[in-house]
Amino acid sequence: MNWYNTQIATALRTPGTDPAQVAEWKRAREEALRDQDRVETATPDEVVEIAMLYAARLKELTAK
Repeated sequence: MNWYNTQIATALRTPGTDPAQVAEWKRAREEALRDQDRVETATPDEVVEIAMLYAARLKELTAK
C-alpha cells in the first residue's frame, strides 16, 4: 500500500505526470485494499497465495 501511496503522491506533485499511470496506481491500490480485507476471512492457503502475489508484485514494481 505504501508503495502506491508514495507513487501517487509524488506523481500528483510532479508536472507532466501521465494521468493514466496515476489512475492505474489508484486502481491497483484499491485492489490491494480489497485483498487486505479478504485476508481477514481467508483460509491459510489463500493467505499464502495473496502474500505470494503481493511479494511478486512489489518485486516487479520496485525493479522498474
